[in-house]
Amino acid sequence: MSDELPSVLVVEDDENMRDVLRELLELRGFDTRVARTGAEALESARSAGPPAVAIVDIRLPDADGIGLLAELREISGLTEVVVLTGLATVDSAVRALRERSHDYLTKPVDPDRIVE
Repeated sequence: MSDELPSVLVVEDDENMRDVLRELLELRGFDTRVARTGAEALESARSAGPPAVAIVDIRLPDADGIGLLAELREISGLTEVVVLTGLATVDSAVRALRERSHDYLTKPVDPDRIVE
């Protein structure tokens, strides 16, 4: 059995949050890629291979994060998607569940919860 940690794609338009998440995950040993937009995330998943885990902000400049969840799943049904939002609503939580998100986290997020 391999001790290698899964690859993670962080899709977050806020530069500070994106950098913090990348640094946190890299310090914990995860192979981490970042994307600022939905288009960048899809390009990364296609060109560098689908990530094992994608952490996706709901509000992106060019995409709805929950819609992006479905697109990432089309590239690889094995990608687990964690939805991250600063504006949690019952509607978005239900939509995330319907799209089979692995988790639904609200900002500010506990670093241990992200790694979990």
